[in-house]
Order: sequence, then structure tokens, then C-alpha cells
Amino acid sequence: MCAALGDQPDRPLYLDANAVAPATVEAIAALLGPGHVVDGNALPPR
Repeated sequence: MCAALGDQPDRPLYLDANAVAPATVEAIAALLGPGHVVDGNALPPR
């Protein structure tokens, strides 16, 4: 995804709703900017 953005100044908001390693989220934030990354999860209601 990041390679497809090229040099475009506008970055999308990236939401990861799965369990990923913190280092992966940090790497994505380094490419998109920390204000454009949300690391969360989706849990069913109890």
C-alpha cells in the first residue's frame, strides 16, 4: 500500500483491527506518519 502512495502528500488513515506485532505497527507509522495509524481490535459483544 505504501509503495502505491508514492510521493502523494495526502496520507490515508490506516486502521489495523487484527493482532499484529508492535514493530509492524511502528513500521507502518514510520511510512504514513504516526497521526495516520490506529492500532485497535474488534471483539464481539459479550
